[in-house]
Amino acid sequence: MTSNSKNFCEELAALNIDDYLSSGPFGASDLELALYDLSDMMEGENLEDVLVDIFNFYEKHPAIEKGTPGPLVNLIERSSVDYIPALLASLESNPTYVTVNVLARVINGDIGDADKTLFIGIIDRVANNANANKFAIATAKEYLEHRVLKWDGAGVKV
Repeated sequence: MTSNSKNFCEELAALNIDDYLSSGPFGASDLELALYDLSDMMEGENLEDVLVDIFNFYEKHPAIEKGTPGPLVNLIERSSVDYIPALLASLESNPTYVTVNVLARVINGDIGDADKTLFIGIIDRVANNANANKFAIATAKEYLEHRVLKWDGAGVKV
């Protein structure tokens, strides 16, 4: 692990989410800016050493939306690192709103049918996991519901 990666992980773990959210109407925006600052710290770096810490951050704070998709997800998606194994491990241990959405973005990307089927199955398991975080369950159910809807050109359900 590089010193930059180590600093990133330490600063991410040290973020006091409660302080941000209790600091007034702009607290969530300030949190997002702090995450952008951390993301900038790792831009262009090898992210292999920090993936687990990023997904642990989401697991530790499952109810907080950190942007759409957010600075950390943007960082991961722009990198060349294979983040899918770390994402799947996070979904297996403690799925969150963000991690379900990241997997949905992967499914909607350019991947093979076998992977799509596998990943949709994972989202289905989250949707039906009574022990999962309620935001993760709702997000998984919403994704599955929208996935099966078919629309004509006028926006009418067929």
